[in-house]
Amino acid sequence: LTFPLRFLPLEQCEPSLPKSKHGHLGIHPQTDGTNYLGVLTPVGRITVPQMHALADIAEKYGRGEIRLTVWQNLIIPGIPDENIPAAAAAVLATGFDYRNHSITGGLIACTGSRGCKYAAADTKGNAIALGDHLAGTIQLDAPVNIHLTGCQHSCAQHYIGDIGLMGARVKLEDGSTVEGYNIVLGGGVDDTQAIAREIWKSVPFTDIPPLIGQLLVAYLRERQPDESFARFANRHTPDELRELSRPDKIAAA
Repeated sequence: LTFPLRFLPLEQCEPSLPKSKHGHLGIHPQTDGTNYLGVLTPVGRITVPQMHALADIAEKYGRGEIRLTVWQNLIIPGIPDENIPAAAAAVLATGFDYRNHSITGGLIACTGSRGCKYAAADTKGNAIALGDHLAGTIQLDAPVNIHLTGCQHSCAQHYIGDIGLMGARVKLEDGSTVEGYNIVLGGGVDDTQAIAREIWKSVPFTDIPPLIGQLLVAYLRERQPDESFARFANRHTPDELRELSRPDKIAAA
């Protein structure tokens, strides 16, 4: 460093504020009097025409700047109040959305087998399919982060997601293999930091959308007041979570 570090007594330090999951999405005021617009770009996939359109929005309504987030979404800062309606409508016209969704707002995936030799699964394609299934079948009133990573390198940090999936080749009875995942639950960061626990191993991807759907239904049914998904998952043993997620348990509820 080119400057000395300053050390302050602990009593002079302020604790960090609680983090809001998916809080970067939507319309938010900035300290300079303008606003930023958080844009949901599912698993970071953007076509060339969409990128040009977003650049035009930033130039026309903001200050010509686009920022990337660790959640594979975008932020367009510096938008005056009077430009917000037009900027929001222009974002919707690209096929993206700025309004948060409790599932797809925190859905991230690594490059996957389409672009990485280490990945055991098409994480981005699977993430889109999983998000579409859950968004169409489950109504959550609290955000849940789902991380899909293709291998043990964990570029998508599956172990700190509420729900984490790590790619694996799953052997079938006939000896062939299909893409699947090991599933971990209960991870977190910042003021809720935790390492997720493995609950299911070697699950074919075709079984995962209904399984996660059943798990989220169990969460809605069994949670305590104001309990997050991670706290719910960590309050139960792995055997209890597997039992709660059985299809017959959901049907009988």
